[in-house]
Amino acid sequence: MKRFPVRLTTLLLAVAVVSLSFTIPSLSSSRKQNRKNAQQGAQTGGQQLAGINGADTPDLIPEAVAYEFFLRSLVPDPAEGAKARERVRSFAMQVTQDETEIYELLFAAQNFERRVAELDKQVKQIKDASWPRPSRAVMNQLAELQRQKEALIQEALNALTARLDENDAKKPIKDKRGAEKVKDYIAGRVKRGITAVVPPLPTGHDHPPARAPLRLLFGAFLGLASFAPAMQRMGEGYTYSNVSYDLSYEQIFGYGATAESYSSYGHTYQLTSRLYLEDGRQVSTTAPYVGGYASPYLQTQTLSLPIIDPTTLLPYDRFAGMETRGTIRCPYAIGAIFYMIASYAQQQLPAQVRIEEVTAFNPTCISSNENSSSNFNIIVSASSRVPNPTTVEVEAVRITPPPPALSTDPESGNKSQTVTPNSLTTFTFEIKHSGTNQEPGEARYRARIISVAENDPDVLTQAGGNPIERPLQVRNPCQ
Repeated sequence: MKRFPVRLTTLLLAVAVVSLSFTIPSLSSSRKQNRKNAQQGAQTGGQQLAGINGADTPDLIPEAVAYEFFLRSLVPDPAEGAKARERVRSFAMQVTQDETEIYELLFAAQNFERRVAELDKQVKQIKDASWPRPSRAVMNQLAELQRQKEALIQEALNALTARLDENDAKKPIKDKRGAEKVKDYIAGRVKRGITAVVPPLPTGHDHPPARAPLRLLFGAFLGLASFAPAMQRMGEGYTYSNVSYDLSYEQIFGYGATAESYSSYGHTYQLTSRLYLEDGRQVSTTAPYVGGYASPYLQTQTLSLPIIDPTTLLPYDRFAGMETRGTIRCPYAIGAIFYMIASYAQQQLPAQVRIEEVTAFNPTCISSNENSSSNFNIIVSASSRVPNPTTVEVEAVRITPPPPALSTDPESGNKSQTVTPNSLTTFTFEIKHSGTNQEPGEARYRARIISVAENDPDVLTQAGGNPIERPLQVRNPCQ
């Protein structure tokens, strides 16, 4: 058996340190090029598909991919802590405002996550056991599990549709059906936040035996660098981005994910997400490269920013954006190839008029046996897109049993003033004590906005939502 000369071996090992990097131009591709790439991919088993930007060609994003991202985005991540419930609810509210339908969406997502977790576990076990040289039978088994997952997605969709249809039967016919809302959301929102790529990577055992001398030489070279995975296979790769908001919780939420099919093998991943606002505020996170023999076919990240600017106390009402970048590292004998895919999502926040947390009494205590008073200062903030001027009516109401000598000025407890965009306005209610002796205690007052410019539908407020309560101490002497 012949051996390679030492000089040739040295040369081949020197070449092995080379690293290649490619960026898939999926976001910059024109609609025409995306369609051409898709047609080529369909003709050649998908290997020529350079990239699809769902923002331009949402019809080319597979239904199963879109629904999986959608359902998984509605599942709370324990790492999110207290924000998890508000985030998933805010995404569900992008689909519908109907509380029953929101419940059904979140129930369907939890049920799907529970069932698909079993398939995820099987895939990991198979890849752990077959590393680093999976047989064709192993790859066929992974492909079968991928088909099972897609069937599970369809089952979840069918079950959700049936439950929504059952709920629709109880509503007026003119109302939009719940299943139609989901379908419109998938087409108009989810698919437009997905970028897809199928790089033309070598697929290991899929190649026919090499017979030409050059192929024999290349095969010997791969054998020398046996430290690299013998099998490199990449299925379709995707990134997904979405952004939403919750005015009551005063948060803007971003969700980013990257995923591959179960039959992908031997890659490492890095996921980077960035949530950003037009006013310059942003937050980002980058996960370390993970994976290898058992590819992490799904990674997710969640981010949040406060709606209220902590410096100005003004609410944000312009665009929020979410950017998700997935870097896929494919190690080879000659180094590594990097594929990067990115997706984006934007959300316009509404113009807002709201009561701020700085609302307070001054002073916070009044005498229980002397004529005295305290000003209930209610701070109302108006965002930049509120019409100028806008009339706001604020109500101050005592919600505890009243000490008999307390009264509110104005007596009605309501006051109207004009506010201007991007500003804070103080509404002052004077709380008076008549001087009658009474037991020390506490009076709690609630402040809320009850109307804005005759309920301008383009301006969201806290009316009926989350009013602010503040205590007023009645003592002698005040501490």
